[in-house]
Amino acid sequence: MSLPNSVWNLTVPAISPMYTYSSFTGDSSTGWATFCTTGDVYACDGETAHVTGSAASVSVTFDGSGIAFYGNVTASMSVTLAVDGGSPITASVDGSQQLLATSQNLSPGNHTAVLSAAPSSPAALLYFTQSTISYDTGLANAQPDITYVDDLDPEISYGSYWFSYPNYDNNSQSTDSNGTFHASNVFNTTAQLRFNASAVLLYGPCYAATGLYTVDLDPGPGLVTLNTTAAGPEVGAHVFQNCLRYFATGLDPTVERVITMTNIENGTYATLDYIELVGFSSGGSGGSGSGSGSGSGSGGSSGGASGGSGSRGGGSNIGAIVGGVVGGIGGLLLLLLLFFLWRRRQQKARPKIDPYPGRVSIDADGGEVSPALATGSSAPLTSLENGNGNGLPSAARPMSELLSPSTPGGATLPPMSQKQALMAQYAVAQRRARQPSTLSAPDSVDPPTSASAPASRSTPSAPSSYAGAGTAASASAPPSQPSPQTQTSPTTTDLASPAAATTGSLAPYGQDSPNVSLSQISNEVNRIIAQLSALGRPPAPGGTGEEDWEDDMEEGIVAPGEPAPPAYDQSHGGNHY
Repeated sequence: MSLPNSVWNLTVPAISPMYTYSSFTGDSSTGWATFCTTGDVYACDGETAHVTGSAASVSVTFDGSGIAFYGNVTASMSVTLAVDGGSPITASVDGSQQLLATSQNLSPGNHTAVLSAAPSSPAALLYFTQSTISYDTGLANAQPDITYVDDLDPEISYGSYWFSYPNYDNNSQSTDSNGTFHASNVFNTTAQLRFNASAVLLYGPCYAATGLYTVDLDPGPGLVTLNTTAAGPEVGAHVFQNCLRYFATGLDPTVERVITMTNIENGTYATLDYIELVGFSSGGSGGSGSGSGSGSGSGGSSGGASGGSGSRGGGSNIGAIVGGVVGGIGGLLLLLLLFFLWRRRQQKARPKIDPYPGRVSIDADGGEVSPALATGSSAPLTSLENGNGNGLPSAARPMSELLSPSTPGGATLPPMSQKQALMAQYAVAQRRARQPSTLSAPDSVDPPTSASAPASRSTPSAPSSYAGAGTAASASAPPSQPSPQTQTSPTTTDLASPAAATTGSLAPYGQDSPNVSLSQISNEVNRIIAQLSALGRPPAPGGTGEEDWEDDMEEGIVAPGEPAPPAYDQSHGGNHY
């Protein structure tokens, strides 16, 4: 004996746009109106009904073998049911079961059922809550395999201007709902999914701001235009979270189909919470799915056996999101590490800058000035290695070639820097220019015996004056000291060497001026050198040497290479050039 085919039941709440209400006015005295029987509760799922007190009707098209309408009536209200355009049959209302009318054992395929109200008094009312559609699976002991596709599942393809919003409550029939739904109020925007199943159910919240939309199933039943009835003064701000926006049964599970929902009313919303895919298998366990729903008015499917429920995207989306976040953070940390390593390598390759450079030597190449020489030295006063003719050497001389002058007492003075040598030369030139000696040059130069003993001088001889060619030299008295007005200032050439400075200082006196004793010059130079050596200052730590030159300029000492200042005339009261 063969077992009968299993029947799968689908519950469709009265709020579903799959119903056609004639007519829906929002006023029960003139047509259909939506009521939320839960009072002040915001979400109205399971506690809603469509009510009419007029001769109104409600119809639905389905693929199945039977249909039953549930609700209630008041006194003097009768109900009729017509299937596939047949004659209306007056139904016997069962108040205990709240069954309004039913039609079973229909042939498999598409059918249309129409429930009509026939009031006999103004007080008569018809309350319609839901219907149950029976579907013959064609299998004995069939088990439903249900898969939920959440609105966040990447398999759902959204067009432009679809946004995610939090659910109004947590009573979603999807066991793997992520607590969100998608919505768009832009005209002609779409949401699409490819699938294989025996039945498909599309859920999304219904409320006053939702409006016209279309659903196309290809291949399949084709395009249908739907509209919500979650409006009217009795609805207000209530929301129907588990609103069954579309369903189709009797599909071939071996054929891949595409379901597309499109918003066709600009300014009103099309919504999508999840999609339920139903398949059937013959056997005891029934695969990975289970029937859900119990005819409570909340919508959904129901079956004769239970099993595990499946999901395509709900729970896996959480893992994908967490994995993406962790991977993104790890990638960011890796980029920061690579940047840090590259930065360190760049800093190592970059040359270090010394914040305290050494003192700059004043002995520039090609400009070294000969220091003052000790008395009796046979070294030349200036170096003309390359014959430049300016009294300056063309290249700097090593420090080993600089002589350490001796004091008159025989003591050796410390080595003299270039700066000290220049200062000494300039001081000698100034001294000779201001106090010209009346002594004549001796026939021989003898070094002093001690620092305190006066320099030995030979008897001055009268210098020769030339009256003309062939004229004999005659002695003449020493000229008187010239006035400061005729005194000349040393030039840059005078600073080249002590000899040049001395010769320049005696130039105003002509050939008749007595020659200066070399011993006297040497003694004066050595004395000045000793004083300068004792007063020498070490350079500032880490400095460039510019601080010393600034101090020297304040004291009247000129840097090498600069012209000497003009002599100051005490008697005249001004500078003369």
